[in-house]
Amino acid sequence: VRGKPVEVTGVDLDEKAIEVAKRNAKLNQARVRFVHSDAFPYLRQIAGKPLEQRPEVLVLDPPKLARDKKEKEQGLRKYVDLNKVGLEAMPDEGVLCTCSCSGVVSEEDLLDALRTAAARAGSLLQVFHISGAAADHPVALHTPESRYLKAIFARVRRA
Repeated sequence: VRGKPVEVTGVDLDEKAIEVAKRNAKLNQARVRFVHSDAFPYLRQIAGKPLEQRPEVLVLDPPKLARDKKEKEQGLRKYVDLNKVGLEAMPDEGVLCTCSCSGVVSEEDLLDALRTAAARAGSLLQVFHISGAAADHPVALHTPESRYLKAIFARVRRA
């Protein structure tokens, strides 16, 4: 991935989130196209396009998919499904950033979900950076769930 983006598209199901994003784009003088859609059908549509029309960089930043321990397994399945569909929409050598804000989903849980998604999508991933919240979001030592923000950056290779 080199140079400035030719096109930036933001996709969200929440119309209020799109309005806030539009205001932010305008404030930052950024040219962004916004689409009101669920990510799953949108990404499936992208996956059907020629490779040169697919995103070189994809950021998957869903809302909290597991609010508590009872929702954890279902949430992890959603992370697998979302990442699988996202990977299927990407060309070889693309960059994926996948995020989680679910405190009950650990970094290792998210990595496992990403491994499963990659296997199902026929992709090989090279993780080159794992990030979390900045210093203004301290983690309570005895409350691992307070380390809720996670972001994994990976290069996508077609298997």
